[in-house]
Amino acid sequence: MKPVMRGMAIVATLLLASVAGVAAQDAACTLDDLEITLTALEALVAEAREAQDAEDVAEAIPIVGEIGAIASESLARCGPLAWEGETAQLLGPADIDAGLYRATVLTEGYFIAQVASVSGECGQGPMMSQFLFNLRGGAASDGAEALFVSEGCTALIETGNISEPWNLTLEKIN
Repeated sequence: MKPVMRGMAIVATLLLASVAGVAAQDAACTLDDLEITLTALEALVAEAREAQDAEDVAEAIPIVGEIGAIASESLARCGPLAWEGETAQLLGPADIDAGLYRATVLTEGYFIAQVASVSGECGQGPMMSQFLFNLRGGAASDGAEALFVSEGCTALIETGNISEPWNLTLEKIN
């Protein structure tokens, strides 16, 4: 089978897996989900290696893009959303599935994070802003947590008043 045909077969498999994942979005990721993702990634890596061996960079680069997209989709479904920085940033837009989330920030310094809904409802309602954190220096040395609610939204997260490096995660509770 030609690499392009294998790639299309992999994409079809992933689309079917994604449809199943959407139906069960509130369920925890399973070993089957991981197996489907890893199998697809292994096949794409093999395709990219074939293109590399044939010295066909033009064919390899889009495959590498597919690998990144699959990995990102898997993390979005199964892992927490996570960001880090040393200065104020505008994060997102981030697609946040419906559910309750634990927002956690870790920093030695001052930190403000405000969430604004781009579409859907998160926090206090559509097109509303929600302050997640407004912390003074040292208040999150061991981590600070807040509850975040999403009805299924796309959001921007604005950080500010940054004085030290920081890590921010949104982890789905249910």
